[in-house]
Amino acid sequence: MSAQYNDIFEYRAQVRGPRTYMALWLGLEVLYIGWKQGWGLIATLLCGPFLAITLVRLVLNPAEGFRMDDDGLDFYSDAAEGAIDWLDLRAVTIGGDGAGGACCHLHLVDGDTETLPATNAFSPERLAQEFRVRGVPVWRPSLPETARPLAA
Repeated sequence: MSAQYNDIFEYRAQVRGPRTYMALWLGLEVLYIGWKQGWGLIATLLCGPFLAITLVRLVLNPAEGFRMDDDGLDFYSDAAEGAIDWLDLRAVTIGGDGAGGACCHLHLVDGDTETLPATNAFSPERLAQEFRVRGVPVWRPSLPETARPLAA
């Protein structure tokens, strides 16, 4: 599409972040204080499940995101993963998700439609701008019949 524009636009959402590591630290701290106070088994029973869940989330690290570069679009999530060349992308439909974020569907030349993960962090206008800069047509969904304003 547009070979002149080569800035990379990337977004990734994953569990490994400051909040998860703070939760792990807090759980270990409470467990340590409980053992020092002589609670023993009670401290383990209170903190053990919390620490186990936190550690499992850190190890599994569910992540989702996408990356736009001059070659195409790469996306990944638990449900789907793939790479799409800009020439294989016919258009995108970008609408709101109801919570201020965007919902994006990729329409491919072969007729398939893919949902782009991790788009709820952006407004529909911001995401549409990134696709337009790269020369991809952006479609906006029409309002459903129930959402149209009534004529006066």
